[in-house]
This record gives sequence, C-alpha cells and structure tokens, in this order.
Amino acid sequence: MPNGPEAFSGAARRLCEVLVKAGVGSFAVALPPVTGADTAAVARLWLEAGGAAPKARQVLLGEARTLLADLSAAKAAGGAPVELASFSARPGQVVR
Repeated sequence: MPNGPEAFSGAARRLCEVLVKAGVGSFAVALPPVTGADTAAVARLWLEAGGAAPKARQVLLGEARTLLADLSAAKAAGGAPVELASFSARPGQVVR
C-alpha cells in the first residue's frame, strides 16, 4: 500500500489508467490512510488521479458525510469535472 502522498497519487493514477484500458465502466474503492495527509488531502489526490478515468463511475466506500465534504471541497478547490452524489444504505428487513 502506498504510504505517502506522492506514492498514493502515482498508484491511484495507475489504477485509474489500468481500469480505463480494461474497459471498466464503474468500480468501487475505499481510500486508504496516507501518511502525512488528512482525509481532505487524500480526497484531493484521488480527484486529481481520477482524471485518468473520466468516464468511469466511481463508488468510494467509507464514512459518507466525511467523504462528501472532503470531495466537495477538493472539487471546488481544483475544479475537477466530476459529479458528486451521496448514497446512504438503509437497513431493510432481513429475509430468511
């Protein structure tokens, strides 16, 4: 796992490039902790790397409110051409 911001940024960009080359239309990922970067910085790095996969739908797994706030701030600061939406799964009735 990439440990610092530069390593994470490079790994994230390569991941997005590989997924696009493979023809993946969507994927889900959880952002890892990155040494020396808070969650807002990691969100910004991810959006910058995600430019390599502009047409892929990405689902980021994690704490929804924090992710949305961090990604919204990163989008506003960097002008990333992305659409952000939140989704909250609500527990339903268990069927047995």
